[in-house]
Amino acid sequence: MTKRRRSGPGSVYSYATSNGKRHRWQMLVPADPQRPEGPKTRISKSGYLTSDAADRGRREALRAVEESKPVHESLMKFGEYATTWLSELRLANSTIQGYDKILRNHLLPSFSETKLRDISQRDIAKLYADLQLRGRRDGKDLGGPLSANTVNKVAIVLGSILQAALHDSLISINHARENPKALKAPTGRQIRAERPEIETWSQEQLDDYLRWNRSVYRDELFHMWQLISYTGMRRGEAAALQWGDVNFETATISVRRAADPAKAKAIKKTKTYTARSILLDDLTLRDLHALREVRSGLGNQFTTATAFIFGTLQNELRSPNDLSARWSRAVGKATQVLPGLPWLTIKGLRHTHATLLLEKNVSPKVVQERLGHSNIGTTMNIYSHVTPTLQREAVESLGRFAHS
Repeated sequence: MTKRRRSGPGSVYSYATSNGKRHRWQMLVPADPQRPEGPKTRISKSGYLTSDAADRGRREALRAVEESKPVHESLMKFGEYATTWLSELRLANSTIQGYDKILRNHLLPSFSETKLRDISQRDIAKLYADLQLRGRRDGKDLGGPLSANTVNKVAIVLGSILQAALHDSLISINHARENPKALKAPTGRQIRAERPEIETWSQEQLDDYLRWNRSVYRDELFHMWQLISYTGMRRGEAAALQWGDVNFETATISVRRAADPAKAKAIKKTKTYTARSILLDDLTLRDLHALREVRSGLGNQFTTATAFIFGTLQNELRSPNDLSARWSRAVGKATQVLPGLPWLTIKGLRHTHATLLLEKNVSPKVVQERLGHSNIGTTMNIYSHVTPTLQREAVESLGRFAHS
């Protein structure tokens, strides 16, 4: 065993294991943080892959001593702490739901009964490797590889839990964030490489579908599908629209809120927590006029300023998840009768709106504002598949200008 003296109290040791060299630190600290001159006790932590990582752990423990915090690492198990951590978060319902799913499917099966202090860098690296090989827990591909993006989300949640435990002085080091390269978590490049291509419809396919949906399928939600396809708003935003959001004089509609997919009949802020106004085309505006007449026939309460434009027959907010299911059923039938019509998700309808605008040389800034992205970089990253078209048009315009 090799001993290396470091700056300040305590030492770092290296030792041999069947898996190679490992490191640990140890030092004497007050048994009672409130009585620094009292009896001392020895504390240590092992399992570090590098001496530098072990020394950082030593310094974290020393800092806790100097701040009179208890440095005896807790015997609390990961499952107990993680469940409490989740219950105390104050985030959007959908975010909490996502974290809960990650805990149940990927973290608790591995660490539920493991003490917080015993979760090592090697344990975390093995978890990430296993998830990328056979981490799927859904019925479609049980035991198949988990996407790099999902493994990255697991890493974010685990890192946040252990960071909270570090803040609560239950552990002396957060191995999920201490040495990212050793953990071999998915990189940004891997995540981008696995990102699926955006599926959209052409203008002709969109027109064919909307005609079929209205005249043949007679979909009661036709007006919603048309509004999404001609405004690019999200499904939850469309579901939460109220008649007071429509200005028929200025041909605009204001997006101020969204239906919460994680809580029945609940409203939440928009994804960017900001409102936006979208200019409507004449056709969509006329159809909204017509829809209002139909809704008024159900009773005056269906067209008040606070009534949901696309509410149920009980005048209640529709569920975003129900809307997705209704859309999928309709598109499934349409692909059977409309030649060459590819499958498209409801989110693909939003992508179609943006792609068609960009292909028509509409300013990306305008597209960003209509979609409600927080910055133009988000818009251009998502719709990078349109960039070659925009570049070709720019070069052709430059050529015409140069030779005129």
